[in-house]
Amino acid sequence: MRKFQSYIWLTCNPDMDYDEWKKKFVYAKEHGLTGIFLSKSVPDSIITAAKEAGLETHLWRMMMARPDLHRELERTDWFMVNRNGVSCAEDAPYVNYYRWLCPNHPDVLPYLKDEMEQLAKTKDVDGIHFDYIRYPDVILPVGLQPKYNLVQDEEMPEFDFCYCEHCRSNFKKKYGKDILSIHFPEKDKEWRQFRLDSISDIVNELSAVIKPFNKLVTAAVFPTPENARSCVRQDWVNWDVDAVYPMLYHGFYNESIEWIGSGISLGIDETRLKLPIFAGLYLNDLKPEEFKLVIKIVKAKYASGISIFNWNDMRPEFWKILKEQFI
Repeated sequence: MRKFQSYIWLTCNPDMDYDEWKKKFVYAKEHGLTGIFLSKSVPDSIITAAKEAGLETHLWRMMMARPDLHRELERTDWFMVNRNGVSCAEDAPYVNYYRWLCPNHPDVLPYLKDEMEQLAKTKDVDGIHFDYIRYPDVILPVGLQPKYNLVQDEEMPEFDFCYCEHCRSNFKKKYGKDILSIHFPEKDKEWRQFRLDSISDIVNELSAVIKPFNKLVTAAVFPTPENARSCVRQDWVNWDVDAVYPMLYHGFYNESIEWIGSGISLGIDETRLKLPIFAGLYLNDLKPEEFKLVIKIVKAKYASGISIFNWNDMRPEFWKILKEQFI
């Protein structure tokens, strides 16, 4: 049986000191941490430091939400278009970095494949971790809606993506209808399935590029299978990945920590234990005693472990609890 494991996200910068971080990584390993998700700007020396400390190293990448490409590329046609016909390259929903690549644009997949192949060649890396591998939130978590002065009890057109010419054309070829000719496109079951498949195809194609390099492929996903399908068009139950890390951020949904355990159960019910599920925990919404309890809850629900967001919020009392539960 797979050992119950723990992972953590770390945002990196090019000025990180090897000796300083080697000590931190050794400390983390001694306190029960299994592995670490390192962000895009991580220096090679920091990857090596984590590896030498005995941690698994995974490169964490934003996949479809790509504000970097929005800044760097002139190809604004690569980005998703909402039901009102507005591109997120011109008007990003919610926040400025919400610039999303269209999974059906013919140039997007080849670009991402090349990018993933280069990452997979990185020395001392055990895996590639997909984040933002989805559509924009057509419905925000209920706890976040007041932040944007929204009440989203239906799919609003300004947050409903993607209706670009490539998506419309591909959908028409497959299902024989123009989605914009339908009075309520957001209710069309085939249109829903088309978008689920569009993301799943991207995931599975990229996974096929990475795995020959003997790297693990993992993904951060929305909390439960149905929540993911409904809110961000993720059908992660059917992805060809090695593990998923549902973001069971209970505070975003105005829920108690027991909801985290329920989310694990819903995922396991659909995957039938064929896909390892790690409970993603948002540390800012947890007191130390709750952190300890939630680890016990997800272990009892047959999760494969936990993943913590993020390193910067790990106070000494949290490291102490981690060591108690994992050593």
